Amino acid sequence: MKLLTIVVSILTFLQLVPQTNMQSPLLEMVQVADDQNISITSWKIYVQDTVSYAYSKKEADQQVKQLIESAKAYTFQEDESTSSEYSKLVGYKDTSSPTLKESAVITIYEEEDKFRISRTYEVLGSKWSENLWKYVSSTYKEELKNSEKVFYSLYGTKALDQNLEQVATDLMTEFNAETVEEMKEEQFISLSAYRDDWKVKLPTKGGKAFNLQVGVRLDSEKKIADIAMGTPIITSGY
Repeated sequence: MKLLTIVVSILTFLQLVPQTNMQSPLLEMVQVADDQNISITSWKIYVQDTVSYAYSKKEADQQVKQLIESAKAYTFQEDESTSSEYSKLVGYKDTSSPTLKESAVITIYEEEDKFRISRTYEVLGSKWSENLWKYVSSTYKEELKNSEKVFYSLYGTKALDQNLEQVATDLMTEFNAETVEEMKEEQFISLSAYRDDWKVKLPTKGGKAFNLQVGVRLDSEKKIADIAMGTPIITSGY
């Protein structure tokens, strides 16, 4: 009886403890791709790191300098898209892996009475491996903690042995997600969906919450489906 009481107490405690070690959405997308026989061609993590404001050009320059100095692993240079009201510095990080690209972007928007300064990080992998994930999850451990500022995307291809709609339906089932908005064309399907266990959510135009996007496009020449998935949105065109 005493042993039973101890077991019940432990189980009750575990239920009350917050689940801080939940699996990354990117790992879940990798698992879905594997289960659905999707060959991963690339994946991306986009992090909104920091946003600040300055009320003079001197103050803005000082903040940009501090952002550069705090990202010493990156080599920055001015981007060609810089204009009179908008400027961008792009920094790249030397990495030993030919399948991984790491960059940081500092943008400065000049508004009516102030400057808006932001820094983002982007990690792009051309192949998936557990070793790469261990490196990324360790290197960006602090940045990935704030799930509301992290965007994950994964891209791949699948041999087309069924119609596009069935491919999309199977993905929704695999994700255990509810479709809230969809767009269907002859060779393309786009779905926005919602999963209860992913904290981040955005509103559709109709006001419904979503935190997963899936795009399926037919490549009729190769007889494959190009697939993109992302949470809360896909951050590159698909």
